[in-house]
Amino acid sequence: MKNSTLLTFLSVALGANAHMVLNFPPPFPATIKDGSGSLDNGPLSADASAPNYPCKAASVEDYGSDAGRTQMATGSSFNMNFTGSAVHGGGSCQVSLTKDLKPTAGSVFKVIHSIEGGCPARDAGSNNLSGGPTFADPNNYQVTIPDGLEPGQYTFAWTWFNKIGNREMYMNCAPIEVTGQSSKGDSSFFDKLPDMFTANIPNSECSTAETKEVKFPNPGTSVETNPPDLLAPPVVKGDLSKCHAGPAMGSSASSGSSGSSGSSGSGSQDGSPAISAPAVSVPTTAVGSPSFPVASGSPSPVYKAPVDAPSVTPISAPEVTSTPGPALPGSSAACRSDQIACSASGLVCISATQFGICNFGCMIPQAVALGTTCSNGSITRKRALRVPPTVRRRMVNQF
Repeated sequence: MKNSTLLTFLSVALGANAHMVLNFPPPFPATIKDGSGSLDNGPLSADASAPNYPCKAASVEDYGSDAGRTQMATGSSFNMNFTGSAVHGGGSCQVSLTKDLKPTAGSVFKVIHSIEGGCPARDAGSNNLSGGPTFADPNNYQVTIPDGLEPGQYTFAWTWFNKIGNREMYMNCAPIEVTGQSSKGDSSFFDKLPDMFTANIPNSECSTAETKEVKFPNPGTSVETNPPDLLAPPVVKGDLSKCHAGPAMGSSASSGSSGSSGSSGSGSQDGSPAISAPAVSVPTTAVGSPSFPVASGSPSPVYKAPVDAPSVTPISAPEVTSTPGPALPGSSAACRSDQIACSASGLVCISATQFGICNFGCMIPQAVALGTTCSNGSITRKRALRVPPTVRRRMVNQF
């Protein structure tokens, strides 16, 4: 209860109505606008009666025409970036592709890059960036289009699982065209890539841990890992295969009316996508039959035998220059100029009007919301002003 109350407060304090949106590659325009034409940078719907997974598209009409596809050559790299300032302390992101040009809930998305921790902002602590919904996020993330990918038209997907705030899943999609020599790629390469991870939405049987950055069950071979101190595996509520994009997420397979690039479909269209293991070692522990926490009373996760992945040269994560993170708990030596030292982890009351979130020995002082006060490690509403009896009698005698 205490954690839930804390996270509810933080979701307001961190700007629950202002989130992040994919800037490059440019997303489908209608999927980042609301009914009035204003910017819609919120998470995927958690309402099973009004789903907008995938891509925040309530229907295939939201994708519009195929005009404006961003061209990307096989083997080339580009900087993925975002617009907005409410990074909710960071989190973990994945970059995936589907052959469906107008994806549906049953579409198969395959991962080409994972960012575990520090996305869409590195070294964010428990804070947002300074700015508003149109702020240009200075963090860039290098993504490489695999050499073995078959040229053709794809839908690019960015997914984000935030660290602070409500348990949510964010997703934007962009129309792209992969160019290159057709002899260098084939459909089997795409089929053997890992399935995109899903959580915190209807039909997914996974959720992410509060105040943690999710460690993906199968991140693939291209992984950027930021400081791993706060990484945590997802909580599996049932069958792990239902925590991945594919037919299990929808009522129809991806080869239906959504349209495709003309390439062959994914190897996981049988409705039970296999969990393939990475082909090479990555900066995180390789995944074969991972052990994830399972919700009480639920059946254990079901795993299929890993499918052999193609031999791929590992893609090194970009070298990032950032401010050194805080030291171990209790040490104030690494606190930045805008931070103060602390010892107790979690919410700390600096005064009745100021609080901080203690993260590894450091925290940033923040003002409490109007009408609230900080006391004994929690933020509560101020009590109503009590008027002493003698004052009340004097007030009554005046009338």
